[in-house]
Amino acid sequence: MLQDSEDDPLSQAELEELDELLLLYAEQQEADSEEELDSILSASELDGFMTAIASGPEEIEAAEWFPAIFSGDPPDFEADVKVQYLFTLLMRHLNNIEALLDEDAEQFEPMFGIREIDGVDVEVPDEWCMGYLRGISLRGEQWEALWDDQPEALTTIALFGTPEGWDELEKLDEETQAGFRDMLPAMVRTIYGYWQIVRYPPDTLRRDEPKVGRNDPCPCGSGKKYKQCCLH
Repeated sequence: MLQDSEDDPLSQAELEELDELLLLYAEQQEADSEEELDSILSASELDGFMTAIASGPEEIEAAEWFPAIFSGDPPDFEADVKVQYLFTLLMRHLNNIEALLDEDAEQFEPMFGIREIDGVDVEVPDEWCMGYLRGISLRGEQWEALWDDQPEALTTIALFGTPEGWDELEKLDEETQAGFRDMLPAMVRTIYGYWQIVRYPPDTLRRDEPKVGRNDPCPCGSGKKYKQCCLH
């Protein structure tokens, strides 16, 4: 059963359902096509995709990002109740990411996949980073500004999300790779903060209080004129 709030996080059971539905519709697309299609196949990749959408230079409507999850034609929303349920889960997850980044970004953690290596469960960010780069591609030209200003933020994600990055990782020892992996949450917060300033420049913020004149009493209560106190 769906939770009451539209931005409540998905339960583990709902994340598993999300995985199953993504795989189901990807397999249906491949069955209808002569080519191997590249749809989003996991909740981890989807989490990266939606984090990029929530973090980017402008809002992207569902009518654009929903079809972008699939390489071929998206499943028929009107004809399939399962697709409507999938869409509800997707919106819940996106709303939760947006709310967390907006209200408590320090608590945000990417939903990395887990892989067993030598009997130990290890977080694997590859699918998540691939999804993030997929989200970036919806506004690729606008994201170029971040590549120019703070390339290290996106380079870290590209390291785990592209074939070229994987080649570079092969040259690094496990400790160095883990260091880059641990940097990813901070990079996400850096990127989100960068685009928030672009979306909402400080000089465009609405004033809630009347503007204080230079010769008016300073609102801090010092008794001095504003020009002699907090203005400086």
